[in-house]
Amino acid sequence: MSQADSQPVWRFRLKLLTALAVLVLAVLWLRSRADVTAVEKRRLAMLGSLRGLIAAQDAHQARTGQFATTLDSLGAWQVPSDIDFDFTALDGTSWRATVHDSSLQAPPTTCGVFVGRPAASPHRAVVDPGVPACW
Repeated sequence: MSQADSQPVWRFRLKLLTALAVLVLAVLWLRSRADVTAVEKRRLAMLGSLRGLIAAQDAHQARTGQFATTLDSLGAWQVPSDIDFDFTALDGTSWRATVHDSSLQAPPTTCGVFVGRPAASPHRAVVDPGVPACW
């Protein structure tokens, strides 16, 4: 067998291995991207639950002149069942809430919000009243 005959087989094998490596890398990238998307959805759900609480509290304040001190007073708004939710009413003018998702493996796993006095902030990452932040 001459050298000219063996060279095309070697090139074909190299091209085949390169294509296979590219395919494996593409599958791994798509799979990791799907995991990232699922994590992003969980975090967006946490922020959405806090924004829903803000809207419910604003509606309650418009009706009664003060914020609700219990979640039962908010009417149609419900605590999300798939995350840990903590609500603390400091008084009729200040409250704070946090949500924690234990299914998330990497930070941020907790988000929070406060309204009223800055002392109501649940964490140093939450600096603006009515603006949820995660840590």
